[in-house]
Amino acid sequence: MSTNHNRIRVADLETNKSNKILITNEKGELEFNDVNNLQTEKYNALDCTTEGKALDARQGKVLKDMIDNINVSPPSLVNDLTTGGTTKALTAEMGKTLENTKLTASLATDAETQIASTITEDIKVISRLKLFNWWAWIKSQAQTISGAWNFTNKVTLASGTINYPPLILPTGTFTNTAQNGAIERDSSGKLWTTRSGVRYMLTEDDGSYIKIILNGGQKTLDTPSPYITTNTVTDTLLGTFNAGSLSNSILAKLSMMGSAGDVVAGGGTIAPTVNKFQIVIKFTNALLSSSYWGPGTISELVLIDNLNVTGTTAMLTGTYAAWDSNVGLFNGLYAWDSANPASPKNLNGVSAQIFCRRRTEFADATNANGKNQAIRVYTAITSTLIERIRM
Repeated sequence: MSTNHNRIRVADLETNKSNKILITNEKGELEFNDVNNLQTEKYNALDCTTEGKALDARQGKVLKDMIDNINVSPPSLVNDLTTGGTTKALTAEMGKTLENTKLTASLATDAETQIASTITEDIKVISRLKLFNWWAWIKSQAQTISGAWNFTNKVTLASGTINYPPLILPTGTFTNTAQNGAIERDSSGKLWTTRSGVRYMLTEDDGSYIKIILNGGQKTLDTPSPYITTNTVTDTLLGTFNAGSLSNSILAKLSMMGSAGDVVAGGGTIAPTVNKFQIVIKFTNALLSSSYWGPGTISELVLIDNLNVTGTTAMLTGTYAAWDSNVGLFNGLYAWDSANPASPKNLNGVSAQIFCRRRTEFADATNANGKNQAIRVYTAITSTLIERIRM
């Protein structure tokens, strides 16, 4: 009989023991063995699906800890996308909202970001590289800026070429309120700038720039009785130059018309030695000096010094070119600060007044001998005009 099969001993079948199980030994024989000695292959993980593996007790401990840590209370539901909390759960409606609003986009190319025409929304996004390329491209395009741009650093313009100037200011209208530092172009194309709240036309060489800076009204000076018998100086204000009206390079023309009719109107036999009509400019915050090195010592300047007009009537006309100056030079004189006579002063910060002066002087200045003639001084100023030709 063939023995190529598992055999069991008869003696083993005659025993009466519990908890036994048949197994094959190393010889291939069937024999009874204690069921408690059965060896099972254990697996220390939760991801195995192979048949015959037994779960290790350590993984059982992991499962137990997980069960113990489960929150037996169901999480509360929220129906918005702003509420926080680790025990909150979104409703299905909020999941639907997220699905409907999720961003789905693709990257735009350089060609797609550098289109000059209007396009419809195509759900494209721009990477940092494409944004940089777009900025380099946009700077090379002709642009019309409609908003107010403020530059905190310098602005450098390109050099002019045979085809394009570096800057074009179109003609227009002035702002309602002059703004210091502004450069404007009027409707005729002339350029103006503003300083100290006053507009001034920029110098041009077309010979068209003449601006009246003083147009004095008619003035009359008639000496009241008792008439002049002592040395007397009488000034009548013709106009005022505010700060900013003058400058270091101003060229102006003074034109005047007036009459002086003086008569002897009382006793005495000795006529005055001086009886003059003068036009005088007085500086209210500056002194003048003939030296560039200062300090300033002269507070007024005689612009017209007429001949004596004792007992006569004279028509006075005069045209004077003056104030064509540099570095505070004023008709051969330099301006200095009256508050600090050793400090030079720019003429655009000087204010001044112009006067008609009648000067009468006698040899006996106080008429101590009582022999001076009594002079009635009559002066009529018809016109005082100062025109600024260049600034």
